[in-house]
Amino acid sequence: MKQLIKKFSIALVIILTLSFTLPYAVPMVSIVNIAEAAAIGLNKSNINVNVGETYQLKLVGTKSKVKWSSGKKSIATVSSDGLITAKKVGSIIVSANADGIEYNCTVNVVQPSIYANYNGGIGVQTQFKVKNLFNGYSKEDVIWSSSDEKIITIDKSGLSTTISIGEAKINATFGNTSLSWKIKVHPSNQEIKDAVKNFKMEEYNTSSNIVCIMSNPSIVNLSLEYQVEFYDASNIMVSISSKNYFEVLAKDECVIYIQKPDKSYSYYKIKYISKRLSFSSSLKDKVSVNASEEYDYSYQYSGENYTQISDTVRLFDLSVNNQSGKRAFINAYALYYKDNKLVKIVNFMTYANVDVGETILKYPISQIYAFQKIDFPIYDSKRIIYSAKESF
Repeated sequence: MKQLIKKFSIALVIILTLSFTLPYAVPMVSIVNIAEAAAIGLNKSNINVNVGETYQLKLVGTKSKVKWSSGKKSIATVSSDGLITAKKVGSIIVSANADGIEYNCTVNVVQPSIYANYNGGIGVQTQFKVKNLFNGYSKEDVIWSSSDEKIITIDKSGLSTTISIGEAKINATFGNTSLSWKIKVHPSNQEIKDAVKNFKMEEYNTSSNIVCIMSNPSIVNLSLEYQVEFYDASNIMVSISSKNYFEVLAKDECVIYIQKPDKSYSYYKIKYISKRLSFSSSLKDKVSVNASEEYDYSYQYSGENYTQISDTVRLFDLSVNNQSGKRAFINAYALYYKDNKLVKIVNFMTYANVDVGETILKYPISQIYAFQKIDFPIYDSKRIIYSAKESF
C-alpha cells in the first residue's frame, strides 16, 4: 500500500510539472482523428476487369457517405455501393468521394485473347496462351484445336507445330467463349532455295517441244518464273525463251512445255528468275484420279490416194472422284514408259474446273490429228500424274 501511494505521488508530480512547463494542453483527440484520416482509402488503386464481369471496390477506413463516379460509363459503370461493371475494352478512372476528399482507382477493361511469339516457319514449335481469362477459369480449362492439322497441329497445352505452308486458325475454347487466331505458315528463304534445288525432272521430246515433268519432293508450295537458255557444243548461248511460270505444290508434280528454238542447240538450262510461295490449297487427299480398263478404239484414217484405212488402238479413260465438297482444278497426264524411258505423254486435262463427285475424262482423241494414223508407241508401263487444288 505504501508503494502504490508512492508511485501515485510520483505520477502526480510529473503531471503538475508538465502543466506548468507547457503553454497549453496536448490535444489528444486531434491525434486520433489524423490517424483515422490517414487510414482511409480504396481497397484497390489499379485493377483489370474482363468485359462483362464485375468487381467490388470498397472505401475502407471511414463510415462517411461515399459518392461513386465513373470517368466513362460506356467503358465501365459503378453502382452507388462501388460495384464496377465492365462494358467494353478501355481504361478509365473510378472515383470515390467522402467528406470532400476524392480517392481514385484506374480500371482497365480487358478481353480474353490468344497470344504467342509466333514466327510462321515450317517445323517450328510455338507456345500459345490465353491472356485475361475470365474469373474462375485457368489455363487447364482451355481446349485448343487447329482448323487444318495438315498445316499446323496443337496439343492440349497450346504447344503448336507447323507442318506445311498455308493458312489456318488456332482455336481456344473455354466455357461458352471461343477465340481464334488466323495464321500464315511460310518457309524460310533457305527452305525455298532448297526446294528449287531439289526438283526432280523427267524429259520427253516432241518435234516442237521439250516436255518436262517437274517433281517437288519438298514441303514447300512454289510458284516459279523461269526462262530457258539454249547452248551449242561450245557453251555459247544460241537462244533464250520468253519468261514463263509454273506452280508445283508440295509433294506434287507438274508438267511444263518448253518450245524448241529454230536454231540448233546441244543442251539447255532452266533459269529461275523469281521464287515465290504459292498459297494454293492442295485437294489431292480428297480427289483421286484412276485409269479405267483399256478398251479398243476403232477409227479410220486417210492413206495414199485418199483411201480410207481402218485401224484399232487400245485406249483408256480417267475417272475423277472429287470428295472435297468443292470444285477443283485438275491437271492430269498419262505417262508411258518403255525400258524405263519416257516415250509418250498425254494431257488429259489442264486445270479444268471439275465438279464434286464422279467425272469421267475421256482419252483426248481431239489431240490426235484428224484423218491420220494414231502413232501409239509400244510401252511396258504407264503412270498417271495429276494435281488437284481448290478452284477460285
